[in-house]
Amino acid sequence: MDCANLNNPDIFDRTIIPGDTQTLKLANNRITDEKQLKETLVTLTSLRELQLHGNELAKLNEATFAQNCNLEVISLGHGNAGMKLPETVFVGASSVKILDLGAAHFYNNQKLEYVDASSAQIDSISDNAFTSSTALKQVLLRRNSIKTLEPETFQALEELSWLDLGRNELQIIMPGTFTANTDLKILDLDQNLIDTICPTAFSGAKDNLESINLAYNRLPEELNKNFCLDECDGDIGEFWNILDALFSNSTDCLILQ
Repeated sequence: MDCANLNNPDIFDRTIIPGDTQTLKLANNRITDEKQLKETLVTLTSLRELQLHGNELAKLNEATFAQNCNLEVISLGHGNAGMKLPETVFVGASSVKILDLGAAHFYNNQKLEYVDASSAQIDSISDNAFTSSTALKQVLLRRNSIKTLEPETFQALEELSWLDLGRNELQIIMPGTFTANTDLKILDLDQNLIDTICPTAFSGAKDNLESINLAYNRLPEELNKNFCLDECDGDIGEFWNILDALFSNSTDCLILQ
């Protein structure tokens, strides 16, 4: 059911939503009433996709999606700025695979495959942020203010294939940060403040990595590039050769400014 882009904050009062609805698009309606939203969702036990981005929700209530066990896609981002989420907000929504968080927060879900938390006002990520979300394949954290990464942060994500950390404030890539991410193909680290790289930081991804973007960091010219298989500033093989040369006689982290 498509009720998106109507600019109608009273849409729940003016619309009858069938109980067997599987897709509900409510984006861009200036919705503010989280209580009405929850009351509506309680009746939609067949719901599989919910689009709520572009509204004005300041928070969601506890167990908002408790009756939506079939829900696979939730879009909260791009709007709903500063939305507050209780820890139990996703209780019951055990089938979610795609989650667009916007300015909300992470949550752990064993079936979750895709998280977009770009421009989400994030300044830190705990080392256990993704410990139970082991099926994640794509994590987008672009345009935040993340300053540090603990080596354990992504260790549980053995199926991760794309990680976007571009346009943050990272300065150092610690040893072992991506050791467990053996399926990683795309790694975006462009437009950070990186000037220090440690040995084994990328070693786990060596066999499958197809693209690593280090452009616009505080690195020497030969590393300050977008490396990929084709049509980039540098070839991915060149990246590994540079790292091998840098750490051929050193096991310490190197400041490369």
